[in-house]
Amino acid sequence: VDVRDPRKPRFISLIRTGEAQSVWLDGKTVYAGVWGSKELVIADISAPEAPRLLTRVPLDGRGDGVIVRDGVCFAATGHHARPPRGVENPSPESYEALGNGLEIFDVRDPARPMRLGGVKFPPYYGLTFDMWSVRLSGETALVSDSRNGLFFVDISDLRAPRITGRLQLPPAPDGRPDPIGGFDFQGDLLALAGGETDAYLCRLSRALSPSPRARLSFPAAAAPRQAMRLAFAPGEALPWKRALAQYNVLAVTGDADTLFAACGEAGTLALEKGTLRPLQRLPVDAPGAARAVLWQAPFLYVAEGLAGLAAYEREGGRFVRRAALGYRGRAINDLQLSGNGRF
Repeated sequence: VDVRDPRKPRFISLIRTGEAQSVWLDGKTVYAGVWGSKELVIADISAPEAPRLLTRVPLDGRGDGVIVRDGVCFAATGHHARPPRGVENPSPESYEALGNGLEIFDVRDPARPMRLGGVKFPPYYGLTFDMWSVRLSGETALVSDSRNGLFFVDISDLRAPRITGRLQLPPAPDGRPDPIGGFDFQGDLLALAGGETDAYLCRLSRALSPSPRARLSFPAAAAPRQAMRLAFAPGEALPWKRALAQYNVLAVTGDADTLFAACGEAGTLALEKGTLRPLQRLPVDAPGAARAVLWQAPFLYVAEGLAGLAAYEREGGRFVRRAALGYRGRAINDLQLSGNGRF
């Protein structure tokens, strides 16, 4: 909208993003937190009469508040985490309560954002007041999450943000915490809008500043990417092999001879390196889905979503399921190994 004459605003154009709950303008680039489709949508408005959609980035939760600083986008997400493919209408305790959190993206090239890290907040699901937003103060992100509270997140390491504090409003008449509809801060004073009762003013143990104290530093792995150079001539046979095209491949690991691919509800597939010939399929019990794999000889570990964590061991050229671990009906979606290899 052209507001050069505030008394006569003039419509210019429209960007179709989906259900945008919040927008942030960084130069000539617009970032929108989209609710229904769980996305961060980025558009170029250098020509306002012809805005151009650059990309859509999936979020693991409903989208809302966004903010950009120093080429980094911080996106607040709410409930409704993304369930594995094929799982429709998941129960609240399984997915609807697990989407709350903060996701961080490298947007120095807005058309090709790269996810740097994120942090999940305690599970929460509730109807009405679906509002969450994010503000920055130095190396701290303040993220409001409706009735779940206001979270203070240390963002000094963009790949490993961590929660350092949480504030919830007093109970509303229905006994649940008053939802946070919005907030602002100045010095050591924090003001919060209670969605059902009042406005609240809190005095913090330290002062906050809307302006950054120092520029955010990118981890080495997030350095600008070099353009890929093709090593073959037009018409020449393509220098790669393709396998598992009929599956949704989510993660791959391997040893000297074998590759292991986590393929969602199809389970985990073992392939011969070099030929990519399938050797064995390790099925997963419904409603699980193989989402991550980790090889630590002699065991292959698989995060199988709602089916839990499984451990396989090679026996006579085949992999045999040795152990499994579930966690109260919650999904296990990722794996990491401790430095000493023990945990």
